[in-house]
Amino acid sequence: MTIEPSLATSTRTVYGIVGFEEAIACARDVLGHREVISIGGVEGTIEFPSLPYWSPTDSDPLHMPLVSPETAKGWKLGGEPVCWGRPTSYPAGYASVSCVLLEFVIPDSELRAAANQIRDAFMQWRSMFNDFLELITKQRRTRAVEVTGEVSGLHLFYWDVDGKHAWAYDDNIHVTITSTGGDTYLKLAQLKQICRLCSSNAQPSLEYSLQLDAYRALRAADYRKAVIDSATAAEVVLTKAIVKWCNENGKDSEEVLKQKKTLGGRLKLARKHVIPLPSIDLYKLVVEPRNDAVHEGKATIKGTATQAVDAVDDLLALLNPSRS
Repeated sequence: MTIEPSLATSTRTVYGIVGFEEAIACARDVLGHREVISIGGVEGTIEFPSLPYWSPTDSDPLHMPLVSPETAKGWKLGGEPVCWGRPTSYPAGYASVSCVLLEFVIPDSELRAAANQIRDAFMQWRSMFNDFLELITKQRRTRAVEVTGEVSGLHLFYWDVDGKHAWAYDDNIHVTITSTGGDTYLKLAQLKQICRLCSSNAQPSLEYSLQLDAYRALRAADYRKAVIDSATAAEVVLTKAIVKWCNENGKDSEEVLKQKKTLGGRLKLARKHVIPLPSIDLYKLVVEPRNDAVHEGKATIKGTATQAVDAVDDLLALLNPSRS
């Protein structure tokens, strides 16, 4: 079929470079991948940078940066080449991605309106992307870098005899890097899931929003808050499951829930009505640490908080795998 020139629709490709405040730890199958997205109702794609070519003779393969998407080769920001990220593991091909490329093909007649829609919706979209990234991969539950001995707010240096910058005091800063485990790297199936959720403007359900708060408290070393938030997430999802059971079995959910109003009570109700639960001791791992933190005012250690959050992860995955 031949389209008359007067009837053809001319289009313009609009690009966006998205930088992340904290780089995304990605598995090999994500690198170089392009996935369909929708921001503000405008459909486009998100494309990740690729691994560099590694020859068998490379002496330092991890020193080579990630390769930009083909479209963006040679692009610069502020006169400097775009830093897309770096590989972190050779030859496994794990990488830390700093930037991704967005691409939208828009009819000329809709260019301004569509671009405004993308702009207005972008911050919410990126926030959702980060939320689901943390919930699905769990890669940001621990600190990426811990620095001790740093003198905050002071940059004390001098120029040496060669005119080079030098610190004026001994460098005694101790840096501990916590590497991301292989099971928490963003994988292709997870990326597809995140993009679908964000494109449909889904929001994490209440229990997952609370669990996300627990992750962030764990990362900030606020272990008491992590336990309390995670336990509240457990109570919410158990309550929903009990209400669902009541609706399916012709019971009055208000009357049933009145019997047991505490987290421990809701756990007993769930067992009584044979609601699926993970094969772990939720009372010991979640209820007791929560009661110690709330009623006894006890300090919570990292191990206890981590176990509680992990246990609630298992519960949420069983009762609400959709996350929204």
